[in-house]
Amino acid sequence: MSLPTKRPPQAEALRRVEQIEARGELKGRRAGREEGRQEALLKTTQRLLRQDVPWSIIEKAAGIDEARLRALKQQLPASSAANDAQDTE
Repeated sequence: MSLPTKRPPQAEALRRVEQIEARGELKGRRAGREEGRQEALLKTTQRLLRQDVPWSIIEKAAGIDEARLRALKQQLPASSAANDAQDTE
């Protein structure tokens, strides 16, 4: 039977740092996925508008209203400009 061994303080500190880094990485991935969803919603909505789809249809299909679209454009200005450029090519 072996006795439990106590980790040296440096090993415990390193383990703790690794746990914190892993949590931060996970939060970053979640935030990235959410931003990707928002960019996709913005891009899709803009394309629908260019095709003269009525707002009532867009609201029902995508679950976005004009206020939310304006907010997304402000939150994601770089991606919005990139999407506009891609759509005109």
